[in-house]
Amino acid sequence: PLDLHALDVDFAVFSGHKMLAPTGIGVLYGRRGLLDAMPPFLTGGSMITTVTMEKAEFLPAPQRFEAGTQRVSQAVAFAEAVRYLRAAGMDRVEAWDAQLGQRLVEGLSALDGIRVVGPGVGVERIGLAAFDVDGVHAHDVGQFLD
Repeated sequence: PLDLHALDVDFAVFSGHKMLAPTGIGVLYGRRGLLDAMPPFLTGGSMITTVTMEKAEFLPAPQRFEAGTQRVSQAVAFAEAVRYLRAAGMDRVEAWDAQLGQRLVEGLSALDGIRVVGPGVGVERIGLAAFDVDGVHAHDVGQFLD
């Protein structure tokens, strides 16, 4: 587990879809004092305590950042994704991710015109790889693969 308090982190964020949840939901962790000092970037019902012609006063965090109708189905799916990953065991997930990373690097390394950037075959890694395609701009490769 990651102890954000021990790391003395001001803010941390991650997207739910990186954990098998749907898009459109994620997590924002922030120090209470910093979150309470930040103005909300969206406004709507259920996050305001007082509204006058001169000003609006907002609830403390996290409610001050929860304007309007929340994404209930995404939140339920996110919770289920977390349960699924916990039941599978993050050690197994990490091992599978490493296997996929090796397979990716091996496959890319076997292709003519592809250069893997960073650790090569046989080096412990996560399931990501950076690579260049000879004669093709990285933006064009990204557009093609998206």
